[in-house]
Amino acid sequence: MKLRERASIPAAVEAWIRLVDQEFGAGTATSTLRRLAPIVQQLLETRTHASARLADFGYHIAQDNHELRVALRSLELLAEAGRYCTPTKLDTRGAVIQVTNGWSSGVLNRTSPINPAITPMPMFAHLLQQRYSQGDLHAMPASKRVVLVVVDLQHVMTNRLELARVRAAIVHHLRGVFNAGQPVAEGTNGNVVALVDRGPLLLDEVADVRLALESDPTLSAHTLHVWIEPLADDQIHLTSHLEGLLGKIS
Repeated sequence: MKLRERASIPAAVEAWIRLVDQEFGAGTATSTLRRLAPIVQQLLETRTHASARLADFGYHIAQDNHELRVALRSLELLAEAGRYCTPTKLDTRGAVIQVTNGWSSGVLNRTSPINPAITPMPMFAHLLQQRYSQGDLHAMPASKRVVLVVVDLQHVMTNRLELARVRAAIVHHLRGVFNAGQPVAEGTNGNVVALVDRGPLLLDEVADVRLALESDPTLSAHTLHVWIEPLADDQIHLTSHLEGLLGKIS
């Protein structure tokens, strides 16, 4: 490869990062893109091990809890940014397959979500216990102040990859309605739950969640149940109640 072409590769990597930021919103995936920069540079420099590099590309995007569409669109933008300096064809069906395969492996090998929209289940349970311990301060038990809004995925019979995609879509729609910092968690049994204050708009908000799920064409193949789960006045059975709804907490 010519020296002039090599010199253009760092600029192409930076141009790619800017393009992805413009596409998905500045900062949405910046940390992921920076970690991918060495892999991207190798892709732009040589054909050697291109398949493995493309799989790594998809894998790391999935590990950081980004959707497949982010991985595939990022690949398209990389092909655009690097079109003058790479000997590797990035806009082929084979490249898409390699990135998709890598992304699928990344989803299946996630150990913990990095998604800031998700509260880890032990922390979710702790936040709920705090609501009970603050009952005296409010002169009102937690059961009168908060509820759980549950989306049931236990009857979504599909593969793990599709289930992960459905869960991510549900979290997105829950966050679209409950967008004031309410904790949202994924149960180990697949259910998704939000801790929500009781209020005059609660029924309307839950109706909005149902409507968002029903209107999402990517979820039309699945039957999703949404309901308001009241809490008991007594904290003694809180853990067993949560585990009945969401699976093992810790």
